[in-house]
Amino acid sequence: MQKLSVRYLDSEELSAEVGDMANLRELRLTDCSLRSLPATLPRLTKLELLDLRFNSFREIPALIGQITNLQSLVLIGNPLQGPIPASFGNLTQLKELILMENLETGHRLSGLLPPELGNMASLETLILEGNFTGPIPAQFGDLISLKVLNLYGQFTDVPAEIGRLRNLVDLKIRGSREPLYYQKAPFKKIPAEIGGLANLTSLHLVGSATEIPPELGNLTALTDLWLTVDSPAPIPKELGNLKALLSLRLNGGLTGVIPAWICDLLDLRTLDLSDNQLEGKIPVELAGLSSVWVLKLSHNRLEGNIPYQIVDKPGYRVFDAASNRLSGPLPRQLGEIASGTWVDWRWNALYPVELSVFQFISKHHKGDFGGTQSYGPVDVTATGTGNTVRLSWSPITYQSDSGGYEILYREREDEPWSVCGMTTSKRTTSYTVTGLETGRQYFFAVRTVTYPHANNQNTVRGDPGNIVIAGTTASAEAWFPLYPDGPGQFTGLAITNLAGGDMHGQLHALGTGGGQAVFPRNPAAVSLPVGRQLARVQAELFGADAAVAPWSMRLDADQTPVTLCLQGGPGLLDGATGLAGQHKRLLFPRVYEGAGVLAGQTAVTRINLLNPDATGVWVRLRLISPRPKPDIIGPPIVSVEVARRIAPGGLLSETLTELFSPAQPGAEAYLEVLSEGEGVNGLAVVTVGQGKSLFVVAGSPPSGSNELSAAQVAGGSHIATSVRLINTDSIGRVVTLRLYSDAESLRQETTLEIPAGSLIDRDLSALFQLTGNLTAGSLQASANGTGVLGDILVYGPDGEYASVTQLSSRPAREAVCGYLANGLGVFTGLALFNPGDESADVAVEVFSSEGSSFGKASISLASKGRLARQTSELVPSTKGKVGGYVRITATQPIIVQEMFAADTLEYMSTVPPVILK
Repeated sequence: MQKLSVRYLDSEELSAEVGDMANLRELRLTDCSLRSLPATLPRLTKLELLDLRFNSFREIPALIGQITNLQSLVLIGNPLQGPIPASFGNLTQLKELILMENLETGHRLSGLLPPELGNMASLETLILEGNFTGPIPAQFGDLISLKVLNLYGQFTDVPAEIGRLRNLVDLKIRGSREPLYYQKAPFKKIPAEIGGLANLTSLHLVGSATEIPPELGNLTALTDLWLTVDSPAPIPKELGNLKALLSLRLNGGLTGVIPAWICDLLDLRTLDLSDNQLEGKIPVELAGLSSVWVLKLSHNRLEGNIPYQIVDKPGYRVFDAASNRLSGPLPRQLGEIASGTWVDWRWNALYPVELSVFQFISKHHKGDFGGTQSYGPVDVTATGTGNTVRLSWSPITYQSDSGGYEILYREREDEPWSVCGMTTSKRTTSYTVTGLETGRQYFFAVRTVTYPHANNQNTVRGDPGNIVIAGTTASAEAWFPLYPDGPGQFTGLAITNLAGGDMHGQLHALGTGGGQAVFPRNPAAVSLPVGRQLARVQAELFGADAAVAPWSMRLDADQTPVTLCLQGGPGLLDGATGLAGQHKRLLFPRVYEGAGVLAGQTAVTRINLLNPDATGVWVRLRLISPRPKPDIIGPPIVSVEVARRIAPGGLLSETLTELFSPAQPGAEAYLEVLSEGEGVNGLAVVTVGQGKSLFVVAGSPPSGSNELSAAQVAGGSHIATSVRLINTDSIGRVVTLRLYSDAESLRQETTLEIPAGSLIDRDLSALFQLTGNLTAGSLQASANGTGVLGDILVYGPDGEYASVTQLSSRPAREAVCGYLANGLGVFTGLALFNPGDESADVAVEVFSSEGSSFGKASISLASKGRLARQTSELVPSTKGKVGGYVRITATQPIIVQEMFAADTLEYMSTVPPVILK
């Protein structure tokens, strides 16, 4: 007998008598329950084929290596584990070796591939699948008869010797056999020598290569090509030589645009460019690939719209462009297509505008379309009051995943849009724009932003929705809740008129109940020609020192002012720009109360909250404690809560001890204020060391942006710098901090996890391992969603000075720093940082309080570039000058920061600019 075939044998062992069948050439034992082979089997010296597929072998029987005349060995579908025996190298006559896993049990071979397999010089087909590790042996290059080499495992290296296998027709090296949800092998290099295998028709190299060698463009016989990379790499133009391709898959991290030469591969049936970093638009020329059935472009960075010509092809069956940055209305021509094409365009910013296109989507789209698109609201309305405009809209269907609505405005139709704010959620239905010029007409629109999430690693910005027009009236308000709070203290105010006409108004001093404070001149008249500045302390404004405290100021004017309010005294100075607008939720990331809580000094925090409304409001003030673990989700941990009523136009001014006694806030908490009605506004004033230093923190609404920046930070052995971040969302956030040096390069980056509703506080020098006396730079914080805000506190080792810089989410093309002091023992510094990807040309012009120009400096800031200088260095003619302002214009949005400091560094103050555009 020369052939024996047995199926469905219900036994774990085979009779030893089979070894007596001396003439047997083919032995097929399939779909049995065998676990072992008899020791007599090597007697079959003429055996050429051994087929053991679909049995119960737990390991490869080593005695197979003694059947030296074998030409074909098949072990498919067994629960094999462990290594391949080195004795297989004795099977020098073997032409076919197939060892593949049992997909049902998941058992797999493992270990290193034995180099002895390279002795199997007659081998024509070698297919191995398992949890193999280590390199593919260089000895495989001796298998010169091979036509099919398929290796599935976690191989760390592909040897250049593979290039000697000139008879190869089919070469596949992948992490797994699964073709749809592919697994990469860890090998880092594709040998260029493979480009010499001229007979190849199928090539799969699914690994972690850093680049694709252009030599693969020599394989002109290829009909099937699948390559992956694991780092950004271009697509070699030489692949355009492969005109015979029927299937092309390139995945993993390829960069650039979709190459034009792909449109010349006219025989393609499958084109898969998914899971890359490809940018630009989808080329309409892809419609010329009339034979393509499957087109996959998902999980890239593609922009623009869907070319309808691609869908309107009789041959197309699948068109997947999900998880890109596509935006805009779907072409109306889609409504005329009746083909059987299935499309998947989820997680973009597309939308249909015609009924027929809606019908196309309902019939041909895979999965949820409307609930995954970041299109802009289309029913926006606007109402102007004073120098504010309130926008309202209905939220879009896609409200899951972190994101919000960017608020866009411009003064002329032909201007580019400017971003004036962003909501913290896609469920929000309104936003109030403040600080606009009075008596002006503005154009507004709202666009949706969705941050990266599990289904799309891009930030997707939709097209703006409907455009609305609203005008402001000839009235503007600004509030200043600062007042002298100790012996020798003063409150100063700088008002600058940069509007289109002369300013006339009144400045009111108001008590806590909202009534007029009893001062000789109250209200004080304000009259400013265009370009002029008024800078006075309270005694000059109202004719008396602060006999009534606490109190606040309100400026009513017919033009929108640029303002700066300062609180100072011996060794003290800090302040804030005038407050406008109201917020139902305000956050104070940095509050301190108690002995030894900051630089070993006692600290006291006073909360000053304003109610601009004509009716009283109740507010709830809550101290929030940090969470112990980053992975916990849910609402914040409220350690203590109190309620207060603020009179119409009134002021709440209490220390944390007065608010929360007997609770001790300490240093590890932040303050949340929740208001009824239209909301409140306010500041926190922190005094350190019983008057050693003072800093002011403006209350912030929750942040909708995921990018925060500070133009100037510093750390070193003689300065303490604290980075504090809070997460106001109900899920944890991951924040990447990047420090950029003066050399315009990334110095270092680090990642922090912030639990839901919690805070973290880190020393800047420890975060970035800064050494030496002083290291200066700009800081950028990128979060994986909304709700993160924070600040930077710089203070002396003994608390002799302290200054806070709030991390800004709003870069500016035009901004004003509200005061200039380069004399009387004080200097003014300016820091600029370009957080964008394009360079910015910046003009810094300094004006006197009379509106005349001291001079201008022109600066070029590269992407991530920065500059920090004293204004007297930028414009030397300002040396010794006190009074005036600084105007900054830039071709790209930049972060601006102004600082005042004593020449002796007895005190310092960092204040944000007023953003004009």
